[in-house]
This record gives sequence, structure tokens and C-alpha cells, in this order.
Amino acid sequence: DSILAQTFRDFEVLLIDDGSTDKSGEICDEYARTDERIRVFHEKNEGVGRVRQFGLDNSKGDFVTFVDSDDWIENKAYEEMIPLIKRGNADMTFCDFYEDNDKIKYNSQKPSGLDSKSILKDMFALNLVSSCWNRIIKRKIIDQYDACFIKGMNHWEDLFFNGSLLKENINVLYLPEAYYHYDQKANMSSLTCIKKGRYKAFLDSIPVFIRKFENVISSEEIKKFFLHQALDYAFYADDFYDKSCRQDFRKYLKVLLLDNS
Repeated sequence: DSILAQTFRDFEVLLIDDGSTDKSGEICDEYARTDERIRVFHEKNEGVGRVRQFGLDNSKGDFVTFVDSDDWIENKAYEEMIPLIKRGNADMTFCDFYEDNDKIKYNSQKPSGLDSKSILKDMFALNLVSSCWNRIIKRKIIDQYDACFIKGMNHWEDLFFNGSLLKENINVLYLPEAYYHYDQKANMSSLTCIKKGRYKAFLDSIPVFIRKFENVISSEEIKKFFLHQALDYAFYADDFYDKSCRQDFRKYLKVLLLDNS
């Protein structure tokens, strides 16, 4: 509803039902019948990385953005952000956002510098979010650098995708206004929890990130990022009391803290 309420009207909406088992797919179809700008796709569930890339492959617009289904946006978001990216001839623009948990918090995303590599470093240092939802990206630059979401990468896929662009010295603009509402309360049922085997996915991701970003971010900084993520997930994981989960966690920490290869 918040997308369709935009004062900026020239856009398409791709709704991707990735194997939902409730009535989400039917709701998507209902919206498509009421607005010709909406295109619906029903796919099997293959993870968020695959879904985001599917949307990207099927989009037609000159600019790309993402809105997660449990969040919402201010109705002037695109009316104000699109002219900004055009006037500044920017490849990417990003804004602040509201974080809705127990109370609504304004989350500033002011970077340490406006060059793209400084912004990328801020993301790895966890000073800025790496999300796809508070930014608009020029499609041409995505194609130029062949930026993509990797199938099977369902953690940090946004950092990998945005980082693939930011490491190329693209032109970035920051808008110090909050247009996006990140609803953590709605997200509580879908927060990532550590399950058996999850740490293997963590470990598999580390060399991929190091190879991709080692010319901008040191391997030590990348490992520090993953260490912080691991600790966060472990503290919030419902099944961390499970012995096998703790064993996987210890193996993971050994790689991060002791292996410098």
C-alpha cells in the first residue's frame, strides 16, 4: 500500500512470491488485478539471494530499489530521491531510515565520506547498514559492473551486492532524510536464528568476501565483521543451547580468531 501511495507514479512493482505457504501469493494476484504497474511472479523458495536476483533480472526500469514485505515507505520517498539522483548524475543514492522496535528510532546513515569506498568501509565497520531497501541504484551501473546476488548466499547478500558496486568508485549521493520504515517487530518471526549447519554457510562466505573486497577491505577487517555477526546471531539464537550448535560456533570462532591464512 505504501508503494502504491507514492506521489511519484512512473514505476513498476515486481511482487515475487517465493514459495509462500499462506495466502501471500493470492494477495499479490489481487493487487495485480487492481494496478497495471504490478507484475507478480510465483517461484519456488530458493532463498533471498535468488529472489532478489530474479527481481533484478525481470525489472525494466532505469533505477532499481527494494522494499521488504514487512516494511513501508513514506509517500514522497521516490518523488524526492529520484530527482536527486538525476540532478547529481549519481549511480546510487541512499537515505536515513526509521527503526521500529519497542519504539521508533531515527537512524542516521551519514557516512564518514561520500566517496564510494569510504561508504563500503563504513558498512564493514557496521557504522552504516548495507541494506538494499534504503537506496536507489541506477540500472546502467549494475549492468556495467555485472553486480549480482549469488544464489545460495542468503546472509549479507545485500552487502555483497552493494559492495560490488561501491568498490568501483561509483558516484554516490547521501540524502539526510528518513523515508524508509524498518519494522523489526514484524520481523521478529523471520529473524535469522542459528541452526545446525548454519555456521558452515558463514565459513563458506568468508573467502568469497575476501576475494571480492580484499583490494578495499583487509581480510582482518572482513573477519572482524563476520565475528561480530556470529556473536550477534549466537546471542539471539533460540537453539544455541543445543550442544551441536555450540560446537559449530566454537569451530567458527577458531577460524576467525586463529586462522590468518
